[in-house]
Amino acid sequence: MKKNLLFLVALTLGASLHAQVFIYPEDNVFYHEMVLNVDNGYVCPGNHSSWNDALVTVSNEQIFKGFSNSPFDVLYTFKNNKLYVGESQFSSDVMFTFKDGKIYKGDSDYLLDQLFTYDRGRLYKGTVISVFDIVITIEGTPTIAELFAILLVLELI
Repeated sequence: MKKNLLFLVALTLGASLHAQVFIYPEDNVFYHEMVLNVDNGYVCPGNHSSWNDALVTVSNEQIFKGFSNSPFDVLYTFKNNKLYVGESQFSSDVMFTFKDGKIYKGDSDYLLDQLFTYDRGRLYKGTVISVFDIVITIEGTPTIAELFAILLVLELI
């Protein structure tokens, strides 16, 4: 009896630690309209969750091409709320900045450089939070690096 209870607790804990993120276009949260999903850092098209379908992989705050975590396949590195090209850490290589739920172009936090606002699972274009400005709806809680990977795959940045 105790073994069965322990097994059930371990199974439940394992399932709760495995978080999946679903991405839908605009405000359409219908399973058949899912554009991407993120499962253990693998960003896959639609509702595919097989590692061999991964468009990019997010691991250790880095975004890799396809299903890889090789240093030769690093596309971007996320560090100190900034997305850098490759493995660079130079300020000249900052592509985007994330601050207080807002995504800015380059190494900036000026209002005129704001591209998106991320609030309560919705990504809005620009500075306005309006139902008419929803770009994507995200079900689940992605890391910031995964959020950038999603935007890269959808060619929004």
